[in-house]
Amino acid sequence: MLGYERGGGWFRRGIFLLIPWLLLLPLLSWAQAGEQWNILVVHSYHPTYSWTVDEQKGIESVLGRYPGTRFYVEYLDTKRVPFTPDYQKRMADLYRFKYRGVRLDLVIVTDNNALTLLVNYHHRLFLGVPVVFCGVNNFNPSLLRGDPLITGVPESDSTLDTLKLALHLHPRAQRIYAVVDANTVTAQKNQEKIVQAARRLGVLNRVVWIRSPFLKDALSDVRKIPPNSIV
Repeated sequence: MLGYERGGGWFRRGIFLLIPWLLLLPLLSWAQAGEQWNILVVHSYHPTYSWTVDEQKGIESVLGRYPGTRFYVEYLDTKRVPFTPDYQKRMADLYRFKYRGVRLDLVIVTDNNALTLLVNYHHRLFLGVPVVFCGVNNFNPSLLRGDPLITGVPESDSTLDTLKLALHLHPRAQRIYAVVDANTVTAQKNQEKIVQAARRLGVLNRVVWIRSPFLKDALSDVRKIPPNSIV
C-alpha cells in the first residue's frame, strides 16, 4: 500500500499508535497528579498476534509512564473465533461480571471487532466511561451511532492509488492476484476495497483471489503465479 500498512516501518506505526493518545492529555495530567487511573484495553485479536502485541506496547509506552496507572487487558481472539452476535453477548456478559466492582476511567479498543462490541454494549457495560479506538478499517462516523463518548483515529490505506501505480509500472499485466487471509473481518474489508478499486479502474475481470489461512500457504501459492502478473 502507498499509505499506512500493517507491515510498515516502526516510524509509521509509532506515529499511528501515538496519535490517539494525544487525545488523552487531560487525563494524563490527572494521572500524573497521583490519582489511581484504571484503563481497560480490549483487543480484537489474540495476545500472540504481532499486530496486537505492538498495539499493546504502544499503549503501555505512553500511558504506562504515569504513576498509578493500572491496565486491565482483554482479547476477543476473533482471528480464531467467529465474531457472531452470540459470541459478542457472551463476552459482554463476561466483562460485566469481571468489572462490576472496578471503577474504570477509560476503555481503549483496538481494531474493528472490539469497537463493534463497545458500540453495541457501551451503555450496558461501562456507562459514562470514555472509549478511544485505533486500528479501525473502513471507518464511518455512523459506526459510532452518535455516542459522544467514543472517539479515536481510524486506519486508512491507499488501495486505489496502489493499484493505479502497479498498472502503470506493469501495463501488460494479464492478471492481478490479491492475497487475503481466510474468513476474517479484516480479509472481508480488504477484499471490498480491492473490488472497489479494480472496478473503478475497469480491471475487476483480471483479479484472481488467493485465500490462504497461513503465511506458508500464501508463499507457496504466490510462487505458482505465472509471468505478466501483479500481486
